Amino acid sequence: MTDSDYDVVKCRWASNASAVASTTIDECSGVCQDLSGAKLYTSSNTDNNCTIVFNTSVVGYYCIAIQIEDFMPSSPNGTALSSIPLQFLVRGVQVSCGIPTITGEPTNGDTIYVQYNITYSTVITAQSGCSSTKIVRFLTIILPSGLASISTLFQSSSVLYSTILKWTPTIDQINTKQLFCTFAIDSNNSLSAEYCLNFVVIAQIAATASNNDSINWSLILGLSLGIGLPLCILMNILSYFNFPRWFNKKFSSKAKTLSRLQEDQTSSGQKRIDNGTKLYRELYIQPDDRMSQSLSRTMSTSSISW
Repeated sequence: MTDSDYDVVKCRWASNASAVASTTIDECSGVCQDLSGAKLYTSSNTDNNCTIVFNTSVVGYYCIAIQIEDFMPSSPNGTALSSIPLQFLVRGVQVSCGIPTITGEPTNGDTIYVQYNITYSTVITAQSGCSSTKIVRFLTIILPSGLASISTLFQSSSVLYSTILKWTPTIDQINTKQLFCTFAIDSNNSLSAEYCLNFVVIAQIAATASNNDSINWSLILGLSLGIGLPLCILMNILSYFNFPRWFNKKFSSKAKTLSRLQEDQTSSGQKRIDNGTKLYRELYIQPDDRMSQSLSRTMSTSSISW
């Protein structure tokens, strides 16, 4: 069930004495009847589903009369804004096969987020109840509004039959909820349980990891540049302030040690030079001085004799 104003939609059994304001209304006239064992389940939120469960062992026709009503989202249990009757027949037949089933993914009742202007496509597959029957068609009762289509039926295996749903939501459908519902019908005119999908139109789908866990090299490269480059710059800045201090301490210590070694070597060399000079003077200079002094005394004596 859908509502163009996105109100909460519910269903209930029709009554021949329904009270509307101060007026009593007969909603179903002669087709009002109780179905033994029938159960009706209606929406408790905004999923807008209405389900009737009815089992019978008696072959024949049964009339179903219900009312479909919409409510304000702020008051889903208040007074109905409108009420529409829906009446249809159910035929009970005796068959040797089970009813068809719609299988696979997505499953019945799933909610799917679809981006506008992007075509959504999914394969819907039904299985016949036994090998003697086959699926003859899909009875689609609700399609999403806009560009939606169902392909012709095709057989995918001996007991599996499929159709393809395609839908392209438009920009004006953003944040709206759309509904798709279908039945599978076999060659015995047996219907499957109702199969419905809920769609929510969004502006953009968030990125997710792929199913095959493939490596996203673009993401890795982006993270490396985004994290690694600033980290390298930070390390360079820190090293600029801290490394020179550490280096200067190391270098200063080594320089002092080298200076002391050079001073020791210079002092030792100077001592060796002084000792060498002294020895040289003793061996070479002092004898000459003594000879000069002796010659001076001889010349002085000769001068006196004259």
